[in-house]
This record gives sequence, C-alpha cells and structure tokens, in this order.
Amino acid sequence: MKAPLKGLLILALYGLTSCLVREHIHVDKIMTWLEAQEYCRLHYDDLSTLSTQQEVKQLVDIEHLSCPTSTDYFWWCLHGRWTGLYTNTPTLPVPIWKWSGGENETLCPWANGEPNSMPDEACGFTFIKTGQCYNAPCSWNLSFFCMDVYEVILVQKNKTWQKALDYCRKHYIDLVSLKADNWMKNAVEVTKAAQTAYVWTGLHFLSGEWFWAKGDALEYQAWSTEGQPQCPATNHRCVALGQKEEIWQPRACEEKLNFLCFQKLHYKGSQLATQQTLSVSASSSSTTMTK
Repeated sequence: MKAPLKGLLILALYGLTSCLVREHIHVDKIMTWLEAQEYCRLHYDDLSTLSTQQEVKQLVDIEHLSCPTSTDYFWWCLHGRWTGLYTNTPTLPVPIWKWSGGENETLCPWANGEPNSMPDEACGFTFIKTGQCYNAPCSWNLSFFCMDVYEVILVQKNKTWQKALDYCRKHYIDLVSLKADNWMKNAVEVTKAAQTAYVWTGLHFLSGEWFWAKGDALEYQAWSTEGQPQCPATNHRCVALGQKEEIWQPRACEEKLNFLCFQKLHYKGSQLATQQTLSVSASSSSTTMTK
C-alpha cells in the first residue's frame, strides 16, 4: 500500500514550479526501530515522516501479518507500525519528538496519555486502527512504513500530450501519475502557476482502458460527478488538470498545454538523527508496556 504527502515546498526557478510529495510503503517485516530505519534508508529514503492528517489516514488502511504470540506486546505488534518518530531527549519534562529525517514533530495525533514520560520508550509508532501515535521501547519488533520522496514539477512550456510525455521522459521520469489524494492536492497547488488553464497529466485512454503513462495502477480517481468516461471521443483521450478545479478533464491530445512531470528526489535522512537514536535504542529495553 502506498500513500504520499503535503510537506509542500514551492520552487520558482527557470520556468518551473515544483512541490515535494512523500509516498509511504508498508514493509511487512518485523524489526526494531533502528533496524527499520536502516532498512528504509537502504531500500527507500527513510522511515516515514507524516505532516498532514490526510497522510495519517492513508496509513490506517494497511493490514498486517500475524505476529509471534510469545511477545508481551502481541496486540501492538499486530496493529502498530513504526514510523520515523523518535526522541533523543526522553528524560526531559517535555521530550522533543522528531522524525528520522531530523524535522520536529508537530502533527502526530497522540493517543490519550501519550507520549508518556517513561525514559525507555523513545520511539513512536502509529496504531493503524485509529491512526493515533504511541511511544514504545525502540527494541520492540514491529512492521513499519518507509517513504520515498518525489518532486512534482510544472513545466511552463506548451506541448501536445505526446510531446509533453517525451519531454518528461527525457528530462525527468515521466508525466505525473496522480495516484493518491496528496499527489492530487499538491499538483493542484503547483498548477496555479501554469500559463495555460489546464495542464497535462500522465493519464490517457488506450485499448479501452485508462492508463497512467508510468504504468501505476488507476486506484485513486478524481473524475467529475459524471464519473469515469467509458468510451471517450477519439480526440479526447488525454487527461488534464485544471487550475480552478480538483478534477480530471479529458481533452484533445493535440492541444498544447503546460504539463506536470515528476522525478525521484535524492533525499537522505539526517545522519545526526541516526547517531542520536543509536544511544536511545541501546538504552531501550523490551519492557512490557500496558497502554
């Protein structure tokens, strides 16, 4: 299951505007927090950072494998998922909670009584049934969310859909796939700087089906109230996004519009965060926690 984000960063350079979008991937392996951080930084960008309520809600739907019944925290293993949340100041009267990438935590919907002040509970997880945050010993073994960070880029050049596709594939990865609510919301923000009323996305109709050019599944949809066109006119088989409405609009593929590309951002989590959490993890025991 994947899901992305709104840590919105707008850039206006060289005729481009862009925003950052985080995509979250549930890793169905059981690890300690520090092991999970190392795994995410090896295979993705980092443990997940959550900065909007929409992002948190997207994590709630993830299901999980069965956990070893021998653990004292079996219930939490079944329904808890490590995120990048941690503190390296657990003994302060009010600990400072951060994300694995180094940013301060400001959003996490903590459960009642959380975070508690137990010094050995310095890592955070999300309880997927409610989306609430809890703190726990970093030595617990839970599954976890990693993230990849992408940049959605508005190109202020007027091109047909095919020419836009060629341009994105040459200079970036592809025309954008709006595959989740946060991708859509961020794309709408970036589109406000477009020089055309609509901008091309990577969605097009081919052989009786709607496809993203990159090959991503068409799960999230944002058609008008009329719903998904089942048999669009031959010259209206490419989808654009409007500046003033958060819906997809089939348009003539030969129309010349600005367009949205995307690329993988070379994001690296803070190495300082790793060094700080090493001592936290080493001092955390597998203490039973009664939530």
